[in-house]
Amino acid sequence: MNHTTLCVRLFAGMLFALFASCTKESASEITKLDELQTARFAVVTGTIADKLILQGLPNATFAYYNSPLDACIAVQKGIEVVAAYDEPILRNIMAQSLDLKLEIVNMEFGSLIASLLSGKTDIIGACMTITEERAKTVLFTDPYYQGGIAAVIRDGANEPPLTKDLTTATFGAMTGTTGEMYIRANFPEATVLCFDDIMDGIASLQAQKLDYVITAYTTALKAASKNPNLEVLPEEYTHEYAAIAFAKSNAHN
Repeated sequence: MNHTTLCVRLFAGMLFALFASCTKESASEITKLDELQTARFAVVTGTIADKLILQGLPNATFAYYNSPLDACIAVQKGIEVVAAYDEPILRNIMAQSLDLKLEIVNMEFGSLIASLLSGKTDIIGACMTITEERAKTVLFTDPYYQGGIAAVIRDGANEPPLTKDLTTATFGAMTGTTGEMYIRANFPEATVLCFDDIMDGIASLQAQKLDYVITAYTTALKAASKNPNLEVLPEEYTHEYAAIAFAKSNAHN
């Protein structure tokens, strides 16, 4: 049997929605997708699980958890009805369609491509967006999600929109993301502080160490919804497509 390793950012890569409970008892109660039309899903903070679910279940609601384990425990305890995350579906697809064994490796987002190119891992499934620069070194599948990046500020900070001169601003972004790339490309003289976990950037923003945090639009909205002293500037600054990435050396394997 072949052996494949899937790379994911810590509890944050969302590829597919899993419409199944974590317990056999609850799973047996849900027999049709229609029964989930108004369900409240346990999803992982920082993923696009909610957006993917809303594409098929527009009346669904969500409770946010720090990890897939926390989401599953909430279902097991009866706090939530259903959890949505990627790993079980990926295991099922690989086992049935590809006859591969899936091994999940947690690592920092900025290390994903280097790990793939070095042969330590075989696939990146961490909501990575397609860029011209990344496409020079990795092979992307067709995109499964379209989104963009946005700016988070402190409520009442009266920061200017990102189209003005921001050479004196201090930005926070997650290491290796398109948010970091966008700021460096458009505001080369601005100060950029990079974080392995974007929630650390949000904490620095609240501590007034940053003027902006640049992150995925959905993550920006979630951060603002959980912190009343934050708000999201009303614009997506990029239009991006997320996909799974493979090493080009594996293109014909």
